[in-house]
Amino acid sequence: MHPNTTAPRRLTSRPPRTAGRIVGAALATAALLAPVTAASAAPPAPAAHGAATAQALLASCPLGTAVANYDPGVTLLPADVQFDSRAEYTSCATSTDWKPFTVESSGTSERSCATLLGTITGVRQTITWRNALTGQITTSEATVDVTTTQVTSALLVTAQGTITSGHATGADYTQQVTYADLTALLSCLTPDGLTSLGNGITSLTISN
Repeated sequence: MHPNTTAPRRLTSRPPRTAGRIVGAALATAALLAPVTAASAAPPAPAAHGAATAQALLASCPLGTAVANYDPGVTLLPADVQFDSRAEYTSCATSTDWKPFTVESSGTSERSCATLLGTITGVRQTITWRNALTGQITTSEATVDVTTTQVTSALLVTAQGTITSGHATGADYTQQVTYADLTALLSCLTPDGLTSLGNGITSLTISN
């Protein structure tokens, strides 16, 4: 740039605080789901040039249900909120006799309607397994990053990480939950706030 040339100034403007932005803040609420399950993060890109070996699939659960509860309800004002979530899977393809059937998470964090879309790191989830032959029960603990994004009128909550203890320790872990209940999300704008989300559709993949 010539020494006497003045760089052009960028003019910016702040968008008005419209009702649409408030609704968008309400949709952000489901980031609590991390379990809260609550900026988006894409799944890790595959290694180039075939450097990584193929992963062995331990469990694939394509369809399950999920719910989440909040106390007190999440509102426009930041507050400490206790949350718990539970996902149940009834049909899983597995490489062994052990089948996962529930995933649970709970905790307390400061939340508001306006700050829930994005990524929460270091969330702990408990996976319960049942042996299809013996009926024996065992558990795993997974440490995951939970990313919540808005997809049209629904929320997509993705938990990705590693099983750190218990059954299948060291395995890669991915859970996704979609919440499409827009009416419940809009309750974030009421005095009582968002107290629960239901009818979530979820999938689970565990591999090593």
